[in-house]
Amino acid sequence: MYKIQMDIPMPPRGSAQRLMKYPFAEMLVGESFLVPKVEAKGDLKKLMSRMGAATAGAKKALGFKFAVRKMPDGVRIWRVQ
Repeated sequence: MYKIQMDIPMPPRGSAQRLMKYPFAEMLVGESFLVPKVEAKGDLKKLMSRMGAATAGAKKALGFKFAVRKMPDGVRIWRVQ
């Protein structure tokens, strides 16, 4: 049986959590940051996918545009608008 409870705060959605993890909100146009491939245990394809989703959420929440590029040592994200 499940216990029904009241007044339990709901955690933020996934995109809001990514906004807290990565510095999207503080970025100016032309700035970038690197997410090292060790965050995805060396799987750049998986990291590219994850960062694409993170930038899509940041675009929706902040209205900024980002570019994501694969680099030898990880994935780099630029704010482009």
